[in-house]
Amino acid sequence: MAPPKGYKHTDEEKAKMKGRVPHNKGKHLSQSWKDALSISHMDKHPTQEHRDKIAASLMNKPKTPEHVENMSKSQKGKKKPASFSIRMKKYNETKPPITDLTRERLSESRMGEKNPRYGKVALYTHRMKMVEAKIGGFWYGSIVYPEGPQYCEKWTAEFRERVRAFFGHKCMMPGCGHEWQPSEPRLAVHHVTYEPKSCCSEEVPRLFVPVCAKKCHLKTNSKKEFYREYFTDMINRDFDGKCFFTKEEYAALFSAMR
Repeated sequence: MAPPKGYKHTDEEKAKMKGRVPHNKGKHLSQSWKDALSISHMDKHPTQEHRDKIAASLMNKPKTPEHVENMSKSQKGKKKPASFSIRMKKYNETKPPITDLTRERLSESRMGEKNPRYGKVALYTHRMKMVEAKIGGFWYGSIVYPEGPQYCEKWTAEFRERVRAFFGHKCMMPGCGHEWQPSEPRLAVHHVTYEPKSCCSEEVPRLFVPVCAKKCHLKTNSKKEFYREYFTDMINRDFDGKCFFTKEEYAALFSAMR
C-alpha cells in the first residue's frame, strides 16, 4: 500500500530502503503509459520553492563522462511524439520569464573551459553569421584577426554608403535584385576582387557591389571565380567600370534629395 500524500519516511525506514533494488529497475514504460503521464502533467508548473530545491540539489554536481555518454546513447534514434511539440508550444506560451539569477547561472555555466566551443576555431562562414546577427549585417572590420586589420583607412561607412547609392540601394546578386528598405539592415558591400585592402591599392581594381547582408553575401564565399568574373563583367559592361560615387557626386545627390 502506497503511503499517503505528503508522508515523509523516517530515518529508520530510509536505512532499510538503502541498497534495495527498485521494483521497476530495468523495466521500460509503454508508449501509451508515457502519453498518459505526459497528459497528466500538462499545465502543471513547479512552485518557486520547488525550483530552488532542485537547483540547490544540482548545484556543483558535475556529470561524469560516463554519465554524459549514457545520456547521449539513450537519446540516439529516438523520435519525439507529435504531442511533444504541442506540449512545448503550450508551455512556451505560459512559462514564467527567465530571472536575472537564472541568466547569471547560465552565463557562468558556459564560461571558459565549460563552453563546448572552448579552444575550437569557428569556421569563417560561422564567424560571419555570428557577427552579422549581432550588429545587423555589418561585419566589416568587426572580426579580430591575429595578423592585424584587414581593411585600409579608406574602407569607411561613408565609402560603403556611396557604393550602395551608386547602385540605387539594390542587391546586385544574380537572381535576387532586392531593393533595400529603410526598415531593413543595410546591404553589405562585397569586394569583387576578394582583396580586403583593394580600396587603397593601386595594383588591384577597386570593384565593389552591394548585396544582401545575409544570404547573398554568404554565397559569394563559394564559386569565387564565377562571382569575380560575373561582377567584373557587369560593372565594365553596364556601368563603364564605375561602381561608386565620388564624394562630390554623392554630396550633390544628397543635396538634390533634400
